[in-house]
Amino acid sequence: MRHEIYVLLATVVCGIALSILLDFRRGLQKAINFPDFIVIAADIIYWCAAFAAVVWVIWFFNSGKVRAYEIIGFASGSLLYFFTISPFVLQAFTWIIENILKIIRFIFKILLTPIRFLYKIILVYTLGKKRRKKEEYTANERIKRKAS
Repeated sequence: MRHEIYVLLATVVCGIALSILLDFRRGLQKAINFPDFIVIAADIIYWCAAFAAVVWVIWFFNSGKVRAYEIIGFASGSLLYFFTISPFVLQAFTWIIENILKIIRFIFKILLTPIRFLYKIILVYTLGKKRRKKEEYTANERIKRKAS
């Protein structure tokens, strides 16, 4: 009897952990607007990982014997999580991911500022030469037209 309780608790915890992982993926999707093919790929990866986790838990805790209470444990862990703290965890994941992205963008902005500055200097220098040549050319044409 004690062994079955451990297996049931392990499946409930696995169901909660898989639900947290799903919320993390959903938080990423909310924070970053991914194209559809990346969302589909992430779903496939999630479900493969979930399947592997379920098989591992069943194999490790119950020697690969699938019992009805194990399936009830996975489902009740997921339902318990989704109906209690999932909205808060999803909101927290989304907030954390958005802030990490803001920090990364800020760091990149700082790191790319010298490169952007050099690019603008080079661009102004080369365009300035071209403009001066073009202005000289048009000024010479005007002088030639007036002379003829």
